[in-house]
Formats: sequence, structure tokens, C-alpha cells
Amino acid sequence: MIRIRKMKMSDLDEVCEIENEAFLMPWSRDYFEKILSFKFADAFVAVDEKETVLGYLIIFDYDDTLELANIAVKQGFRRRGIGATLLKKVLEIAKNRRKSFVTLEVRESNRTARKLYEKFGFKPIRRLKGYYQPNFEDGILYMLEVNRNRENQKT
Repeated sequence: MIRIRKMKMSDLDEVCEIENEAFLMPWSRDYFEKILSFKFADAFVAVDEKETVLGYLIIFDYDDTLELANIAVKQGFRRRGIGATLLKKVLEIAKNRRKSFVTLEVRESNRTARKLYEKFGFKPIRRLKGYYQPNFEDGILYMLEVNRNRENQKT
């Protein structure tokens, strides 16, 4: 059974291992440590019953928008619904915080991730020319509108 919980400093070895597997330009351990102290950031991990980290996500909270800054699943555990479970957590947080939008960027070539985001209702809104290093691959900015009647919900 997969459980989502707040990321802790003690998770960082496993998180960095997943980060290094998943990305051409991985974030450093130092940056993950800083993220855990940012007031505008939240970090979560997906763990199994033995507390092994199988995936993680980082969100940044800006005004009426949550940005999904980073999400990854451990090799060997992909395509088992862990990414979808993490994404559901992001949407739950956005709804609970009454955010209007969730945004994210993704490599144009990452068809698997794009398919998942689109399944959840994210729409591509802009091409980001040469956004991703080291190969200057285009990125795609996605947005999902949540809490449509936000003003009416504040009653």
C-alpha cells in the first residue's frame, strides 16, 4: 500500500537517487534541503509499508496558483499508479487551499508524463522554446483550472 506523507531530511538520500535517475539536470541535495525550509514550498513522498521512498513531489505556492515544480517515481515502480497518486495529492492541496490554478512544465518529448497530465485535465497553454538544458529541448507549460467559483467559495 502506498502512502503520501511530508518529505523529511532523512528521505533525501532516496529522493536524490530518484532525482538522478529521472532527470538530465537533477536538482542537488543542497537544493532539496533548502526547499524543505522554504515557506512557499511543500514536499511530499510516496512510501511503501517499509517507508521506502518510491516517488516524490515538490510544489510551490504562489498567490492563487500552485506550481508542480518537480515530480518523479523510482525506476522499477513506474506505471503502477504512483505518479497518479502523487498528482491527486497536488490537486487535493490546490482545492483545499482554494487555488485557482495548478501549473507545471514538462519536456516536449516526455509523452508519458504529458499523457498523465492531460488525463487529469491539464491543458497545454504555451511552448517554452529551448527551456530544458543541456539540449535546449522545448518545454510545454500546462495549466489546470481548479476551484472555478473561488470567490463564491469564500462564504
